[in-house]
Parts: sequence; structure tokens; C-alpha cells
Amino acid sequence: MYQAVSAGIPQENIFDFMKIASDAALGGVTDLETAVNGITSVVNAYGAGVIDAATASDIMFTAVRLGKTDFEQLSKSLFQVIPTAASLGISFEDVAANLAALTAQGTPTSVATTQLRAAFVEAAKSGTKLDGALRTLTGKSFPELIAGGKTSSEIFVALRESMPEQNFRDLFSSVEASNAVLGITNKTALNIIDSFGGLEGTFGASTKAADTMSVSLNSLADASAEVLKIQFIESFGKDIESGVDSWINLKLAVTNYLSTDLRLRNQLKVSSAALEKQGL
Repeated sequence: MYQAVSAGIPQENIFDFMKIASDAALGGVTDLETAVNGITSVVNAYGAGVIDAATASDIMFTAVRLGKTDFEQLSKSLFQVIPTAASLGISFEDVAANLAALTAQGTPTSVATTQLRAAFVEAAKSGTKLDGALRTLTGKSFPELIAGGKTSSEIFVALRESMPEQNFRDLFSSVEASNAVLGITNKTALNIIDSFGGLEGTFGASTKAADTMSVSLNSLADASAEVLKIQFIESFGKDIESGVDSWINLKLAVTNYLSTDLRLRNQLKVSSAALEKQGL
């Protein structure tokens, strides 16, 4: 909770935020602090009036589902691209869709965010080859196209299709920028970006992930309890079956506890206790 307050979450919203972050931590199999840091990085960069915590978390989980990354990697890497994207008016959904596409093709999350930032910076810089090519093709700069409702991938795809491949590659002054744009304008990437589904397609992704993880943990606990019960009865005889309920419950609790990350469960326990004190 302290991390959320220090990250700028208003006190009147803190308990709603912690519910969202707890779902993100559980669904993303990470600790609460990491979930808080990732979500607040997005909300603080764009502003709470542009994107709320629930939407940020849902978009992150959609990127996890479509890409080859996880919630923890995203949370720890977004700082490299989010401030630049937000300053240019590039939506978080746009950024996340690109990251899903890049990571799905094997680019590590931390590398993908660095590459994407380089592409955004170069595209927005006036006087570069890339800027000149965009103005020649569209009569507008990259920021103007973004402000007009185009996504970054749409802009780069149109430019790539307008000229010979080598000419397109020669527009970039850095390998990072070039790799990012080539990685989000190929057929594989575009299929992923197109399937991102818009904001409506991301709704509830955090809750679904948390529910799935809860079911998995409950199933694991149930299975562990049955195995323990069978082993106990086989060792000591069926005549004591009725007397082992309390022992089984204890073993079940221990098994369930040890089956997941200790730090995650401790964080969630603290968060749940705080919420209960507030009657939530």
C-alpha cells in the first residue's frame, strides 16, 4: 500500500487501486510491489484522466496473452518507453500491441521497449530522413499523424509499403529503431496487433487472469490433499480415516502455501487484511 501512495495514487482511491493491483499480482504470478510499480508507471505517465489503473492492467495482460512476456517483465521494462510514448500522444494500447508483436517474435521485453522508444524518438525528430519520408508521403509529421488518430504501426506500414525495401531500411539512423519498426510491420506482427482487439477487447483481462490462477491453485491444493490422505491411510490403515481431518487440513494449508511464491502470498495477505479493516 505504501508503494501505491508514494507513486501518487490518491488516498481516496487507494483501496480500489489495491484490489486491482492484487488481481494483477495474483494473475501475473508476481508480487504486489511489482504489480503496483507497473500499473502506476502507466497511469502516472499518461495521467489518470487518460487511463485508469484497471484499463492499464487489462491492457498489460492482453499483451502478455498475445506476446511472449509476462506481467513482471512488462512492469520492470515499461519505464523505458512509456514516458516517450505518452509525450507523443501514442496510446498505451498502441505501445502494448507493439510490445506483444515484438516479444512474440523472440525479442526480450527489455530490448523491445528500448527499441520501440528509439523508433518513436527518431520518427518524431524533425529533419531526419524518416521525418522527411513521412512528410513526403503524407504531408504531415509523425506526431501530427498520431494526433490525427493513426497508430504507430499503421504509419510505419504505410511508409514501408510506399518504397523499395532497402530504401525503407536506409531511413533509420539506429539499429534499435530499425529493428523495432521492421518487427512491427511484418505479417506476423500485424496479425498480433490486429487481434489486440481495441480497448473493448482488453476489458476484464486482469480479473480473468486472477480467476484462472485461483482455480489452478485450488485444484493443486485439492489434488495435494487427496494424495496426502491416500498416503496417510495406506500407511496407518483405514480404521483411522475419520480421525485425520484436522491433520489433512493442516497439510493442505501447508501444501497450498508452499505451492506458490512466498513473497506473493505474503503481499496479498497484507493487502487483504488492509481491505478487510476498511470493510471492503
